[in-house]
Amino acid sequence: MDDEKKALHLFVGFLCGQEKTCGTKQKHHTQEAAQKAADSLNRSGKARNKTEPYPCFFCGQWHIGREMSYDELRKHIQKYSDLQ
Repeated sequence: MDDEKKALHLFVGFLCGQEKTCGTKQKHHTQEAAQKAADSLNRSGKARNKTEPYPCFFCGQWHIGREMSYDELRKHIQKYSDLQ
C-alpha cells in the first residue's frame, strides 16, 4: 500500500471512530501478515467483498476490511466534512 492510500485509510478510520475501525477486529502486527490473511480470506470465497489490509489509527496495527478505492476513501472524507 502506498503512502497516500495509507494516509487516507488512517484518516477515514479516525473519522469513523474506534469501534467501527478497530473494535473487535483481529489485529495483525504487520501489513504483510494482514495481507496474507486477506489473501486467504479472498481465496476462501467466504468474504462478501474483496478484502484488503488497512492501518489502524487507534491501535497502530493492521486489520482487514472491504477493499476501498482512493475515490471511495476520499468520498468518506468529503461526506464527513459536509456534515460539519
